[in-house]
Amino acid sequence: MNTFIALGIPKPAAAVLTAALEAYKGKLATRTPEEKWHMTLVFLSDAAFSAEAIQKIQEPLHSAYLPAITILSLGAALPAGRQEGTGQLWAHVHATPALIQVRAILIDRLTQSGIAIPEQELSREFTPHINLGDSSSANGAIGISDTPAKITFAVKEALVLRSISKGDTTMYEKIATIPLVP
Repeated sequence: MNTFIALGIPKPAAAVLTAALEAYKGKLATRTPEEKWHMTLVFLSDAAFSAEAIQKIQEPLHSAYLPAITILSLGAALPAGRQEGTGQLWAHVHATPALIQVRAILIDRLTQSGIAIPEQELSREFTPHINLGDSSSANGAIGISDTPAKITFAVKEALVLRSISKGDTTMYEKIATIPLVP
């Protein structure tokens, strides 16, 4: 079980993403179901949460601005610091100062609550994205150009999610909601 804090994707933005995915028809071996689409802000691995920590975490998060999330393009995943892709198809999200600030505030709150954050999460560059699927091994890399997809939406809350494996599938359980307020 992995735990993470993420932003959900509203239905209007998901509809535009679904239409943009048509450019990848036949290129994906697996497509991430729409109900699993999210943008991870902080990955916590298998961190355990006490009831007290959850209460602290879900207090409203005050930041200078609410982040507007802008998806710039769909294309092959290329995590920061890597020279080659992962075979995943990502919706690449613009790392605005407001989005980076919200992430920094969350990391600070988690640390103050005594929740361990994996070192690799703190040491690598933040690459905001939404995982939309995986290319087939027969195709190797996805092999087509990025698809422009200018999609912008506002977010008002972050979600604390835990992945739960059930057989061949993974489900997400919502542990808490964190209101974002300016």
